[in-house]
Amino acid sequence: MIKQKNVGQRIKLLKDKIMDLEKLKNGTEQELREIDRLWPETKEELYDIISTLENRSHDYGTSALSMGLAAEAAFNYIARQVGCTGFQSSCADLNFLARNRDIKNGFMIINFDDLLYPQYKRKISTWDELIYKNRENLAKAAKEKLEKYDDAHPIVVKHWKYLVSLGKTQEDA
Repeated sequence: MIKQKNVGQRIKLLKDKIMDLEKLKNGTEQELREIDRLWPETKEELYDIISTLENRSHDYGTSALSMGLAAEAAFNYIARQVGCTGFQSSCADLNFLARNRDIKNGFMIINFDDLLYPQYKRKISTWDELIYKNRENLAKAAKEKLEKYDDAHPIVVKHWKYLVSLGKTQEDA
């Protein structure tokens, strides 16, 4: 009985994977958005996903979604192969975003689902709070920009100087 149940589960998983590949191959933008997370277990499955996305017919929306789906599949495949924990995967997610977007001085992601629950209000910072919490890095970056760009707009220069002033310690004053 247990073996039969496992076979049934494997058949369902296989059918689901085939349906996902069919959606990857022919799905509309909306259908691509609805695809559940892609977790290829083998290099062959990963290759099938990437190849299917690469070789399908694309429009403006499906081309962007295909890039994201291929990246997700590769990310999840390698995470499984190297045995990443959830925390390590979170670090890798953020590292990818920072590298891919050329973000040098940090960033934050706000989950708008949190806006549905009042207890998360204190989790979301204001402009001034974000500057204060990141003042050392921002001061360093602003100082570099002041040295590099002598033709920046006066309002921007004033703001950079303000950021530099926030980063000064008692010893600097």
